[in-house]
Amino acid sequence: MALHRLIIGPGGSGRTHRLRRWVAEVEDSTAVAWVAGSSIRPVDEDDVEAALAEAPEILVVDDLQWLTDGALSAVSRFASSHPVWASRRPWPSTERLRMLDDQLTVRAQAERTGSCPSDEY
Repeated sequence: MALHRLIIGPGGSGRTHRLRRWVAEVEDSTAVAWVAGSSIRPVDEDDVEAALAEAPEILVVDDLQWLTDGALSAVSRFASSHPVWASRRPWPSTERLRMLDDQLTVRAQAERTGSCPSDEY
């Protein structure tokens, strides 16, 4: 199974829940680094580099739209040779996000998520 995935969903879709569930299906889910962003505290390059310092086999990023340009570049560098699962809301759509979307979906199509039933949280 190709692990390069971009998961796109509207707010409240339970992306992080779905990402964690999908990653749990990976044989060794302990070899996973997580990075989560928010509108209150955007993820910067240092945050991504700290996760990558753990030498993960897979990187999982939630809310790509809250990453700085430096953080997006760090994800892009990692994605050139490692599996990445990532999620973002459909907005804001920047050129750097579009370029990363293209890179992450070279091997597998993006998944558009719907809302998760509340009993799945």
